[in-house]
Amino acid sequence: MRVVIDTNLWLSGLMLPSSIPGLIVRSALEGQFVAISSVPLFAEMAAALNYPKVRRRIALCDEDLQRFLAELRFMTELVDITGVKARVPRDRRDDVVLATFVAGRADYLLSGDADLLALRPRVPVMTAREFHTSHL
Repeated sequence: MRVVIDTNLWLSGLMLPSSIPGLIVRSALEGQFVAISSVPLFAEMAAALNYPKVRRRIALCDEDLQRFLAELRFMTELVDITGVKARVPRDRRDDVVLATFVAGRADYLLSGDADLLALRPRVPVMTAREFHTSHL
């Protein structure tokens, strides 16, 4: 199973390791499914992890956070989204997430973002809870 995990869920999983997003992050890192990403999506997450409001809520020291990013880059399949036409009408900033889904030929896109969830049923977008209930 191939899954794109939106940045908001990766962050939630790191902030709350025992939450449903935390269980999904752990499942991804354990290889229970193939986590798909792209260079722009990965860069977005790396930047978001350094936002002060996020950083305060993650129980990892700087060294552990860098180790996590290195492990994540190794554990995810990075796809090239160059030239992929994907448009999220309600929020063009989410185009990179949808392009990653398309380029990665993913089965599911996991997000809590209302603009991405609005793409249902054309795109198999699921919340963390929906995915956890049906696939883990």
